[in-house]
Amino acid sequence: MKNKFDRFLALHQKEEPLLLGNVWNVQSAKIFERQKFQAVATSSAAIAATLGYTDNQEMSFEEHLFMIRHIAAGISIPLSVDLEAGYADSPEAIYDNIVKRHVYA
Repeated sequence: MKNKFDRFLALHQKEEPLLLGNVWNVQSAKIFERQKFQAVATSSAAIAATLGYTDNQEMSFEEHLFMIRHIAAGISIPLSVDLEAGYADSPEAIYDNIVKRHVYA
């Protein structure tokens, strides 16, 4: 498969359910990876708590993006991202946050 997105998509097309471990930093993601999870997902509440915030977009998008990028770079399995309400007020701005800011990378 050419990238993590394609691998993640393929995991949704199997007979058995896809189990995702919820992660909040690189270390927690690596634990799930070592346990042979096929993919992991961020928990916005856990990431926020790690940084001293409550959930509901109280941390800045830049802080959230920093954590997401580090988690994604630290593992070889696909990562699903809880982006809360998208850190924007319009569908176009949410799209920009995901695509132009490369949340999905």
